[in-house]
Parts: sequence; C-alpha cells; structure tokens
Amino acid sequence: SVFPKQLLSPELKTESQYTTLKWYNKDSEKSISKVIQDSEKSISKEIRDLEQSVREEVIRSIHEVCQKLDDVTNKDLDEAERVEFAKQEKVVNRWRSCLIEEYTSKDASQITPLPWLEFEPHFSLEKMYKEPNITAKDGSKVEIRKLFESGPRRKTGRVLLEGNPGVGKTSFCKKLVNSWALLQNSEPC
Repeated sequence: SVFPKQLLSPELKTESQYTTLKWYNKDSEKSISKVIQDSEKSISKEIRDLEQSVREEVIRSIHEVCQKLDDVTNKDLDEAERVEFAKQEKVVNRWRSCLIEEYTSKDASQITPLPWLEFEPHFSLEKMYKEPNITAKDGSKVEIRKLFESGPRRKTGRVLLEGNPGVGKTSFCKKLVNSWALLQNSEPC
C-alpha cells in the first residue's frame, strides 16, 4: 500500500483527503518535513507576536497603575504639605502677633533717655525719638527708609550699625522695630 496504516483509517473517507495525502506521499518525506517546519515557523512567529503583544499590554497596564499610584501619592503628599504649611503659617502668625504686642505696648516701645534715670518714668518712642544722621561707608548721608529698600540692584540683607556710646543705636533699633510693629498692626495679617 502507498499510505501508512493510520492514514487509511475509516475516519479518512473523502476523496480530497486522499488526494492531499497522496500528494504528500508522492513528494516524499522532505515535503512533509518542509510543511511541518513551515508550520512550526509560522506557529513560532505567532507565539512570539502574541508574547510581544501580551508583554506590551502588561507593560502599558503597569504604567497606568504606576501613574495612578503616583497621582494618589502626590495628592496625599500635596495635602500633607498643605496641612504642614498651614500649621507653620499659624505658628508664624501667632509669633508675629506676640512680637507686635511686645513691640507696641510694652517696654520695647519705651525709652529711658538717661541711663541713671532707669527707675524713673519711661517715655514713648513717638514723643522722644529723634532720627539719627546715618552715614554710609563712602561718607554720604543715608535716609532710614533707603536702608531697607529692595529692588533689582539692592540686596540689603544686613545693616551694621556703629556709633559712639550714647548716640542712640539702641533707641534707633527700638524705633525700627516699633515702626515695623505699628505697620504690621495696621495691616491685616
């Protein structure tokens, strides 16, 4: 017989199946082997394509999950930062209020013009203060308000106040603080 026994089983009854089988038989085992190899290549390619597709889908899904986690984490972090900032702002405002109170109503707003009158009544800065003459390093006169001006060319971070004893350095500092506190007290925080 030209066909192997399994090919002649009762299940294979149609003429087209026999014709196909005969064709394979006529072209020899090499043809069958080639068809199998081609089928294996085709199946392998389909498997690789499916693997790649699944891999890409999994990576895309992972990226989506990571993005959602980042969004949730950042939202929580932003909320935590807002809460922390609100706490800090509350503390700063409380301290500002305390400083304003201290510098506008207590001893900080009072001066003793003569040190030996320490236990005598104090005088308010507004009544007794005389603005000092301030001189820059180069010898030019400086207005008090210009000491603290800001702008693109002015970056005054610190001011060094020098002078002989008794010329009013401490009173000047008290006046600056008192002026700041009065200004803050008149503006809403």
